Amino acid sequence: MSPKVTRFSKSFIIEETEQLVEFHPVNTAYKQLYQIYIPLAGKPYRIHMQKNDQGRFEIAAKDQVPAHILELENEFEAAIIQS
Repeated sequence: MSPKVTRFSKSFIIEETEQLVEFHPVNTAYKQLYQIYIPLAGKPYRIHMQKNDQGRFEIAAKDQVPAHILELENEFEAAIIQS
């Protein structure tokens, strides 16, 4: 039986400041979709990362996500894989 997928937090440098980002899995049996909460302007900003057909995690609805957050996509993916 594979381990249960759980929420976790990890620090990232966002706009020159260390920020604690929260990763909330939508499915607790498999890593496939996450809601990610990023502190932005004093409020939690939510994005979604989902596993694509190639098995990589990518930010969904990229056209609605600020560029400085999009730049962290690979780092967010690595955090999910390592969790």
